[in-house]
Amino acid sequence: MKKIAKKLMILFLACSLVVGTAYAAPTVKDLEDEKNQAQQELNSLQSQLEKVMADIYEIDAQMVSKGEEIIQATSDLEEAEAKEEAQYEAMKCRIVAMYENGNSSFLSVVFESGSIADMLKAAENVQTLHEYDRKALQQFVATKERIANLKESLESEQRQLESLHNEMEERKGSLATMIENQKDEVADLDAQIEEAARKAAEEAAAKKAAEEAARKKAEEEAKKKAEENKPNNSSSSGGGSYIGSGDASVGQAIVAAARTYIGVPYVWGGTSYKGIDCSGLTQAAHKAVGISIPRVSGDQAASGKKVDGLENALPGDIICYPGHVAVYIGNYRVIHAPTEGQNVKEASVYMGTSQPITAVRRYW
Repeated sequence: MKKIAKKLMILFLACSLVVGTAYAAPTVKDLEDEKNQAQQELNSLQSQLEKVMADIYEIDAQMVSKGEEIIQATSDLEEAEAKEEAQYEAMKCRIVAMYENGNSSFLSVVFESGSIADMLKAAENVQTLHEYDRKALQQFVATKERIANLKESLESEQRQLESLHNEMEERKGSLATMIENQKDEVADLDAQIEEAARKAAEEAAAKKAAEEAARKKAEEEAKKKAEENKPNNSSSSGGGSYIGSGDASVGQAIVAAARTYIGVPYVWGGTSYKGIDCSGLTQAAHKAVGISIPRVSGDQAASGKKVDGLENALPGDIICYPGHVAVYIGNYRVIHAPTEGQNVKEASVYMGTSQPITAVRRYW
């Protein structure tokens, strides 16, 4: 009976040790190691996002260039078609003059020659004229087909770039969501570390003498009181950033120029009222008041004068997002060319978590 009781006691102690081990709270070091790993993952995600944004910038630049080439090819094709039509109409007129009027044209030219040699020469000239028309038409048709093939090839490349751009945008949105989730995880681990440290401090304090505990409590209360009475300097200026002292009328003129494009369709590489893209709009609005700025959104975001935060933005400033730019019009509103399939419009300055504001730039 004693042996059975002894075995039961050993089994109970063993179970207690297992349960205690299984449910032991993680230490501060364990949590810090877990946080370091989560932070490394967060850094990796942010690096991936930076790489994706750089790729999007490069693709955007290529799409702008490709769009300009398509616009030029379309213009060349229209010109080639017009030349072909003009040549065809001229040839028809000559045919009508030589054949539909009977012998009074073609036959009279041939048979009224002074000699057989002159007659053969006249007939040869008529044949030469026909040969010229035929070759000219063939040349115009070949040119038109070459330009049409070039346009089709450019449009195919543009579609491929658009597909890649959309994939990158989806990747960017996915990474942005993952980064936000990872930030939440890191913040949660920070809270756990803080809580674990607090409990460890409480356990250590409990082992000290009452006198030591009272002294520590007094110090903590004094520190807390000092923190409460500490002046708040969070509103002080960091300095060094451009807040804005330009001529506000110039900024308003930029806004007025941007408004004239409202309703114009979005076209990659476009810079006119027939079609325009986001950086083309900001460039055109500035050009209207005599200000020259870079063509591509990434260069616009890296140039000009830095404005210290959206709260200091003025009408006429450029609001910069990842791969996108807009003209600020005040009251947290912008005018921008959104994306393909949409028209230039007025919208809120806030465009969602996947399109955070990265900079505010001023060129006036």
